[in-house]
Amino acid sequence: MKEFTWKSRRLGFMDHQYGEAAKRWKDETHDDRCGFVNLYNRMVQALETLPDEPDLYLRNALDEKLTRDWKTLDEIMMRFDGR
Repeated sequence: MKEFTWKSRRLGFMDHQYGEAAKRWKDETHDDRCGFVNLYNRMVQALETLPDEPDLYLRNALDEKLTRDWKTLDEIMMRFDGR
């Protein structure tokens, strides 16, 4: 049985929730979809640099930041995809 880490759970969520849109919109350059792709990529890159189980203090801070950024991604998806 595979054990999931803090990092792998967040990366998996990112891919499941936003990965398809990021792939579809990767060539958009003139509206918020470009911002979506850039934010998505920055978030994934930042997560990939972390250890599998960051310090609890860092996890809490990162979870707060991720939650705010996920809200931004959700708002952009709602505007362009209606979901």
